Amino acid sequence: MKLQRSDASFFETIPVRTFFLILLAGVLILLGFYQFTLHTEKSAITKQNEAFNDTQLIQATVAAQGLELRVQTLQKNLDILSRIAFSEYIDGKRTSADMEYLLASTMEAMQPLVSLHYYTAPKKRKLGTSSKSPLSEQANQLSDKWNAIFWKKVSARQEGFVPPFAANSHHQFFGYMLPVRKGEHVHGILVAVGNFSPLLSAFVHPIRVGHYGTAYLLDSSGQILYDHEAEIIGKNIFEGLHTGFPELERVDKRIVSEIQGKDEYHFPQERGSESVSKLIAWQSLPLGQRTLVLCIAAPQDAASALLADLHNQQQLAWFLLLLALCLIFAAVLHRNTTKQLNTSYTNLSRILENLPDATFVVNSERKIIAWNKALETLSGEKKDAMLGRGMRSYGIPFYGEPHKTLLDYLLDGKPYPPHYRNVQQHGDVTYCELDVSHLRAGKGATLWIQATLLFEEGTNTPKGAIQSIRDITELREAEEKLKASEERFALAVEGSNDGIWDWDLRTDKVYFSPRWLEIVGMESNRGQVLDVEEWTKRIHPDDLHRTMKANHSVFSENADRFEIDYRIRHDDGSYRWVLGRGSCLRDKHGDVYRIAGAHTDITQRVHMQNVTSALFAISNAVALTKDLPELFLEIHKVLRNSIGAKNLIIAKWNEKTDELYFEYSDDEHERNLVPMPNISKEGAKGLNAQVLRQGEPLLLNQEEQLRYEVIGTPSQTWLGVPLRINKKTIGIVSTQDYENPNAFSELDVSLMASISDQIALAIQRKTNEDKLEQLALHDTLTGLPNRRLMDERLSQAIKRQQRSKTNQFAFIAFDIDDFKLINDNYGHAAGDAFLREVGKRISPILRESDTLSRTSGDEFSILLEGFESTQNVIQIVNRVQEAFFHPYQYKDSQIFGGLSIGIVLNPGTSKTPEEIRNAADVAMYSSKNTGKGQFSIYEELRDNGSPIREAIRDNEIQQGLSRNEFEIYLQPIIHTETQQIHSAEALVRWKHPERGILLPGSFLHTLDEHGYGPELGSQVLAKACLACSELLESKMTSPDFSISVNLSKSQLINHKFPQQVQDELDRHGLEPQNIQLEISENILAETSRKQDFLFERLHELGVRLALDNVSYRKLTPRALLRRNFDFIKYSRTISTGAFLSSMEEKNLQIMAGIGDFLHIPAIAQGIETQEQYEMFQKLGCPYMQGFLFGKPQPILEFITFFSALAFSH
Repeated sequence: MKLQRSDASFFETIPVRTFFLILLAGVLILLGFYQFTLHTEKSAITKQNEAFNDTQLIQATVAAQGLELRVQTLQKNLDILSRIAFSEYIDGKRTSADMEYLLASTMEAMQPLVSLHYYTAPKKRKLGTSSKSPLSEQANQLSDKWNAIFWKKVSARQEGFVPPFAANSHHQFFGYMLPVRKGEHVHGILVAVGNFSPLLSAFVHPIRVGHYGTAYLLDSSGQILYDHEAEIIGKNIFEGLHTGFPELERVDKRIVSEIQGKDEYHFPQERGSESVSKLIAWQSLPLGQRTLVLCIAAPQDAASALLADLHNQQQLAWFLLLLALCLIFAAVLHRNTTKQLNTSYTNLSRILENLPDATFVVNSERKIIAWNKALETLSGEKKDAMLGRGMRSYGIPFYGEPHKTLLDYLLDGKPYPPHYRNVQQHGDVTYCELDVSHLRAGKGATLWIQATLLFEEGTNTPKGAIQSIRDITELREAEEKLKASEERFALAVEGSNDGIWDWDLRTDKVYFSPRWLEIVGMESNRGQVLDVEEWTKRIHPDDLHRTMKANHSVFSENADRFEIDYRIRHDDGSYRWVLGRGSCLRDKHGDVYRIAGAHTDITQRVHMQNVTSALFAISNAVALTKDLPELFLEIHKVLRNSIGAKNLIIAKWNEKTDELYFEYSDDEHERNLVPMPNISKEGAKGLNAQVLRQGEPLLLNQEEQLRYEVIGTPSQTWLGVPLRINKKTIGIVSTQDYENPNAFSELDVSLMASISDQIALAIQRKTNEDKLEQLALHDTLTGLPNRRLMDERLSQAIKRQQRSKTNQFAFIAFDIDDFKLINDNYGHAAGDAFLREVGKRISPILRESDTLSRTSGDEFSILLEGFESTQNVIQIVNRVQEAFFHPYQYKDSQIFGGLSIGIVLNPGTSKTPEEIRNAADVAMYSSKNTGKGQFSIYEELRDNGSPIREAIRDNEIQQGLSRNEFEIYLQPIIHTETQQIHSAEALVRWKHPERGILLPGSFLHTLDEHGYGPELGSQVLAKACLACSELLESKMTSPDFSISVNLSKSQLINHKFPQQVQDELDRHGLEPQNIQLEISENILAETSRKQDFLFERLHELGVRLALDNVSYRKLTPRALLRRNFDFIKYSRTISTGAFLSSMEEKNLQIMAGIGDFLHIPAIAQGIETQEQYEMFQKLGCPYMQGFLFGKPQPILEFITFFSALAFSH
């Protein structure tokens, strides 16, 4: 049934008298209520004071919590610093400089700190820092004072300690002391001194109320740490400060004994004025072992003033309310009001019931009047069971008991608890988030809640409230996962040091990360627009085609990802190598709509690869090229591949004539270069002269070149570096580009500088190869061909005879009879002079096609070719013997010496020089047996069946020494801590032509029996010095790098041995510390004190000595001290197993202890497994040697090994 509106107004149907009576009754009621309000104003003032006092308490509590949180954060950071950073410092993982920097960074990050120091004793400050504040000096003194007073107390504690506060009118300090422990041991104390002022500015200053209001800070003893009256800071409130004011003294006692509270007292607003009533509230907060009390006080009239304002507003509100009531009273009489309200309520109930969010409504008595379906589902509580219930029953489904919710705090007008997060208010609606414990089967849930108060129309008194609830647990979990994922991605990108790019093909927009922009030099222009076209323009022209091909592969070949390294132009014009990787996303049609990837800056890696490659290429070129021009071509090829050097000039400087000679020139413009005189003099023109004088690399653009008076055609860019050997400049190498001003970069300068010394060595080595070949094929004493050259010519003669039997040859071996007596009677100088005389007397007898050589010692040999008969050979032999019929005049003495000769004629079946030489030796020794000064022919002896084996052994050793068959292999000695090569040991090997490589154990004993020990020792020493010199020249080692050489007993009893060592050091330009001599413990035991002078002489030279093969039984401090050894080397028998018995381990610890006591470092030998390495590392052995680090290798292989290891580090 539809209701229709009547034309007559409802007001017209009410009698006028009745209407005015009702209106008069309402006015009388309001006037009576207003009278009642006036009578209760005093009560309102009291309540207002209480409310103001409550507000003070809340302010004090909030400020105290903020202050406590800041101090706790500072303490936690210091705790972490003492437990982690100082633990690493104690372990040696951080240096003192690292800790100083860390302390400074910590103090800078924590504003209240003024000083931060680390002490290792009561009065010993180890590390520390202080701020630039004027208070820093006072803080440092206070830190020292606290450390001295509380050292014993703090070192006995596990946790931190807060010393008494220090405050006066000028400063307010607090402190925190932390023991720094490693296990149960205290290594020191970390003392932090902070200034209260920044904390007070943040938390205490803002809560002072009015001119006469105050906020002050006390400690638990009553000491004033802060007050707006600076003159009372540092004083104690119980020491007469409040005498004569019993109310304030009572309040003072409450303040230091109660955690929080509020009170009222009378006290003058200013000194000497009348007392007024003041309201005070306080809140205590713990600070370590101390307690702080934050107090807020204000005159009572501050609250009264607020109440007066409120009273005036209330009167205005009453007037407006009276006016509104009259209007509302007339309106509510409308006859349709009730029906409209019922209809609205019904519609509202339906809307509420079907809201998607869980919703309930309470009335002014907090009883539930609505509970919708969504809330039934969320809470599990039915509507019928909940309607009409009060006593906060609506909190039971969420907390398991009656509990306040958001609408309660709105109705009560009180602050929200801390667990209410993100509280916001938009108009009348208040929002927040919180966690509850009883939803989701007790697992808890995160809820989003909104609530609003329901007012009766026309009043400010809430008649109830409505609250909606939404379960956002899954949403928050998803957000957390997304946040964690984003953080992981951000950390991964930051940690990988890669530049990220993301190209959206739909919008053709590209995102470049800050690191990507940094790689190309655009980090200062992050707002600059950079698109794909600009990116493409930056790619090096030589790399553009293959880079585009890799990128387009995702379009044309349906590849999902690509990877390529190429060069990209930096903003400074240079090119950087990057490793580009990318992958794509496709839509449902398979079309690419997004490509993303990363760029890794590999410039340094490519640079190091180029340096390594160039070094190895130049090393190989030295070995593979025939002469200098071919070597220069290979060097140019290396530099063309490494830095794109199209033009190259290599020049050598003649220091004596001061001229620069252009040994190699391949240049587009500069040809037929002539030597440049006076190149090192001031005023010499040209870029080469500048490099030569400065001794440093030079990279110049065209404008910079003009400053140096360029000779020839200026180029767009010019790069030159000096060539140096042993820090001495021998020339220059330069390159230039006439087109590209950015052709060379600082990395190219670095590469050229890195390999310039290698180029210099290569040039010098190739230059000296002829000289070296001459030395290698000729005897240094006599200048005659040596055994090696003789064997080569003998091999050629054998091959010629094998091709044609008419090519006859004879091999003659002879030595000087009783040559030992010449040395013994006249001295070695006379013996050497006689050996030189042999060559002078015999050479004129022979033809140019014949060869005379000194084989070894006093042994010589002759190769005769192209003779007609045996008689011709015998004639030559007779002439040779006749040459020695007359004596040799040496100073005032005449020396006689005959020759015993062995001859091999047309060997026939003999195929090797060794067989022919052995046969000649048999014939020669047969001559000696038949009478000195004779000759014998091997063919005749063989026909008579004479044995040929007996003379081979000794002769084999002679030949091995003379042919330089004994070589040294180098084995690295590693520094245990750094894993880098510290030195090397020279180990002798016999490269036997028939038996292959022989180890020392197979020949040393025989060699010593035959008296060749000193000669072998001399060769090993010389070769070790040569190897050390080459390693030092390569610049791969430090200047104090050394090679160890084992000494024999025969060398130890040779009084000339120290001089021999000195001569070898001088010959190879070495310092004494570059050679280390090792004496076996067994050999040392066999020597007497007579040899002590030899040890003293070697020490005077500065040569290092090592006691080798040290065992448990023989090592004594006396033996080590008497010979003053620099190193001891444990016997290999100690490290044969990975594990030692307790007795063996104890003995080894004793040995290590002896070495440590005498400050003699030890070297563990024979380390082959990781277990052995860890065992000796545990014992603190500083150096190790064994196959685990590297096997013995020839010198060239060792240099390659050393180079690779150096670059890996």
